[in-house]
Amino acid sequence: MSGRLEGRGAIITGGATGIGRAIAERLVADGARVAVGQLDAGSYTAPAGAELWELDVRDAAAVEAFVARAVAELGGLRIAVSNAAITGPTAIAPFMSHSVELFRAVLDTNLVGPFAVAQASARAMIERGEGGRIINIASINSFVAEEFSAGYVSSKTGLLGLTRAAAVELAPHAVTVNAVAPGQIFSESGREAEALREEGSGLKYLHYRDGPLGAGGEPQDIAGAVAYLASDDARWVSGTTLVVDGAFLAS
Repeated sequence: MSGRLEGRGAIITGGATGIGRAIAERLVADGARVAVGQLDAGSYTAPAGAELWELDVRDAAAVEAFVARAVAELGGLRIAVSNAAITGPTAIAPFMSHSVELFRAVLDTNLVGPFAVAQASARAMIERGEGGRIINIASINSFVAEEFSAGYVSSKTGLLGLTRAAAVELAPHAVTVNAVAPGQIFSESGREAEALREEGSGLKYLHYRDGPLGAGGEPQDIAGAVAYLASDDARWVSGTTLVVDGAFLAS
């Protein structure tokens, strides 16, 4: 345990598996008190050292209640990470048959959800007067598009705009807002999408082309980036996106 986040209350949405779980366990290891919000939480086990609570980020009232509970049970809120997302095979559809219903569902979870989390968390942070860190998990698809992913690409591109807009308005309150954009990460959803490709489904993913540092990273690589942005080392970093992609976008 490094202790650099010692005693700080932290919430993570969609943190029961994959990248979110790795983030939760890293923040716990750094000394934070962590609550994970997860849809159908009863179907999962809590990350080591963290609380696991039910949360649907599409429900703004539920988000407000979740944040209030975190403030009460964690001794305040200093860190909020929006990781919950519709991704992988469930977000895939060719453009001409990509339904409006799927498009809205993806945006509701991937963009409107982080807005609700950031707004509720900022209120709690401002009221306490100690500043805070809001971190959105974006994607390399915030910068480059790929086939069959109109909703996902739109949501992750919009998330960068939300990050910048919130960073400007929350700066007077010492609340920083940043994003982390993973490249190919070998989490559960990433492996499912890779399996589809290997089965010859015809689905093409830009991020499955090997980058200069190899085929892909691990969830812990994203957790390390989040831990940095959550720490005092990043006190002067806000409104930006940290790309963690093994130099994929650079190549």
